[in-house]
Amino acid sequence: MKDLVTLKDNKWVWPISDENSWIGQNEFQDLAKWVLPHVKEKNIMIQAGGNCGFMLSNFVEHFNTIYTFEPDPINFYCLNQNVTSQNVIKMQCCLGNDPTPVATQHLIRPDRPNDIGGVHISGTGFTPSIVIDNLSLPGCDLIQLDVEGYELNALLGAEKTIKKYSPVLCIEFCEKWLNRYDTSSDKILGLLEDWGYIQVKEYGVDKIFIKK
Repeated sequence: MKDLVTLKDNKWVWPISDENSWIGQNEFQDLAKWVLPHVKEKNIMIQAGGNCGFMLSNFVEHFNTIYTFEPDPINFYCLNQNVTSQNVIKMQCCLGNDPTPVATQHLIRPDRPNDIGGVHISGTGFTPSIVIDNLSLPGCDLIQLDVEGYELNALLGAEKTIKKYSPVLCIEFCEKWLNRYDTSSDKILGLLEDWGYIQVKEYGVDKIFIKK
């Protein structure tokens, strides 16, 4: 695996094939500063996709336990190298509302040909899929989702957890990624409204919600 990665800024272990995700993540690296003021208790956080740990790293010191999920093997290798804190539990899998294993692939984008951030689900396969409710967590204070259009599925798989613990929700909204799974921003917003959530902030493509 070592021959597939390099160092960014002499610190971050990163897939050598990437040319675009690193730039994009640096542009929006302050996400934690926008989210954390809305999180009263900081015991348990759920985060996906973990990618290479760059965005996650800004949350690590603030929570007692973080569960992060990343299906891509090279990204997951980098995540393990970059985030070594004992309070972070890393799983090489996807999040959804069905535990059936899935297939994943890198999205081909003509405008961003080498981007390790675009890993998406493409039917059934051999990558484990985790349903958040099946984790039977003792609490949950924040769920942050950036799963390339699969956000609605991940939320549906966390319905019991969300209704029980009312965590702050930080969700990426990208209409063209959502459309891949026959869903939309309106469907997610409608679901969250039904669950009693209101939007309090927006940062780039991420929206932050709290329980009313």
